[in-house]
Amino acid sequence: MTVSFEDILDRVGSRGRWQTFLFFVTSSTGFFNAFHHLGSMFLAAVPDHWCSIPQPDNLGAGWTPDRVKDYALPKTETSSYDSCHIYDRNYTGVFDSSWSFQLVNSSGHALTATVCSAWSYDRNYFESTVVTQWNLVCDMKPLAATVQATYMLGVFFGTLVFGYVSDRYGRRTAILIAGIEYIVAPMVAAIPIHYMWFVLFRMLTGMGTGGIFTAAYVLSALFSL
Repeated sequence: MTVSFEDILDRVGSRGRWQTFLFFVTSSTGFFNAFHHLGSMFLAAVPDHWCSIPQPDNLGAGWTPDRVKDYALPKTETSSYDSCHIYDRNYTGVFDSSWSFQLVNSSGHALTATVCSAWSYDRNYFESTVVTQWNLVCDMKPLAATVQATYMLGVFFGTLVFGYVSDRYGRRTAILIAGIEYIVAPMVAAIPIHYMWFVLFRMLTGMGTGGIFTAAYVLSALFSL
């Protein structure tokens, strides 16, 4: 008579302390996965930004941050500052002199705007994000959206790859490999070398996320039939 795994499980029971312990251990990955799934909302947050305006540490008489922006930045149709363009002026020594002098001196001159080459950011809420790190604004703005897209692509491939590893080499092996990737990849992604470096290891993080959760879920289900 051949005894199957299901026969043994029926004999020992499928709702014991071991299954309860296994369920909570394997489900714990879902708790940490939530931080990775929603992390892009903070990692790729876009704070208020404007073209970087060359100015001294100490402004001349009458200058305020808003007056500096009014002098250097064009406005949009909604009367907000254009975050991608700056007036094409010679700013050398402008903010060392008084505001009233520059106001009179620049009146009546036709102004043209040019594309920004550097940006300043409002850091009241976010000290640093991948957007501020690599200036993913204006023409580079689409790259900010790929932060979440590449991560979810990793989740997709992780589910496929580690699903095969689970069936071929066992759930435990799949969980161990995916777990190592799950731990190491986010730490490497935190090293700000290059944007492509970051999204590559975010994708590997996603692979570990999809792999460990899928393998752990199936393992828990097998022992709870």
